[in-house]
Amino acid sequence: KAERFEEVNEMCHQMKQLNINPDIQAFNALIHNYGKAKRFKEVNEVLQQMKEAKVMPDIAIMNSLINSYGRVGKFKEVEEVREFFNRLNVNPDVVTYTTMIDCYRMAGGYSTKVDELIREAHDHNIKLDQ
Repeated sequence: KAERFEEVNEMCHQMKQLNINPDIQAFNALIHNYGKAKRFKEVNEVLQQMKEAKVMPDIAIMNSLINSYGRVGKFKEVEEVREFFNRLNVNPDVVTYTTMIDCYRMAGGYSTKVDELIREAHDHNIKLDQ
């Protein structure tokens, strides 16, 4: 799998050298797969590449980041991602809330946070299958 990441990353680098910017789906695929592999240094590098290419992150990227950080208990980073996307006016969706709730539940000891997220989703008219 790691070799595949490197191939995709190299392809994006070659595109950049040809003044062809990868699209949002290519960036999302990299972020999702690097995050799933717990390669957070590479996740940050891809985010930097997006910034340089002036590609605005979307809800899919937000959800990938939250999932990646949340699954390994990096809840400070989860909240930083939420704040960053809030500043971009990207609102959480049902996937965002479900992912966060699942991650906090798996970690244990966060029942207050889970209740807060359920209330917040309800306040935003997002129906959860809880």
